[in-house]
Amino acid sequence: MSDIRPPEGAPIRSAQREGGPVTAIVLVGGGGHCQSCMAVLQSAGREIAGVIDVRRGVAPPGTVWLGDDAWLDTNAARDFVYLVSVGLNRVGPRRAAIYEAILQRGLSLATAVASSAVVAPGASIGPGTIVMHQAVVNAGARIGANCIVNTAAIVEHGAVLGDHCHAAPGSIVNGDAQVGSGSMIGAGAVLLPGTRIGANVMVGAGCVVTRDLLEDGTTWAGAPARKLS
Repeated sequence: MSDIRPPEGAPIRSAQREGGPVTAIVLVGGGGHCQSCMAVLQSAGREIAGVIDVRRGVAPPGTVWLGDDAWLDTNAARDFVYLVSVGLNRVGPRRAAIYEAILQRGLSLATAVASSAVVAPGASIGPGTIVMHQAVVNAGARIGANCIVNTAAIVEHGAVLGDHCHAAPGSIVNGDAQVGSGSMIGAGAVLLPGTRIGANVMVGAGCVVTRDLLEDGTTWAGAPARKLS
């Protein structure tokens, strides 16, 4: 994983989508999730410029290692857009910190949608978010910045994922449900319609959420969901 941090004293900038001609993408962070991101980008016909990571040998086959975190401060860095390719298997600040470090350098974030994913008209997807193969983002759903909508996950009509969330493979966020920033919905978990989840909440794999879970930073498991911590 990359350990990049914002440069000292850098101003906070709002997220941007890349504009004008399609721009090559640099993936930030190597490893397994990086490989999945590559597959999504390739399916969508996006050009991958390379990978940056503090570990030299982690660039997956088919791409190149551009350098460590210092590369983001080079003049060459401004010729590309960026996607955080560090995965999120548990709730934590890592992906958000990398995202903010990219923005604070005045660089732009890519948004990626797999060729087999479905994003309905009227749905919105924030900068730095990736929608992976066979995922569905339905009408009126709102996905925040730097999110992962993983393989075959479903975000139904009117549902909301805050920034830096992860809807893991096969999870279902039903209509009008709301998920707070930094939260993770585990593989195969189900949020019933209209339920609300707080910030930095971990909903475990296979969990069924039948009521609001608004206490930030908590962990839940089971069907129906019960609090673990």
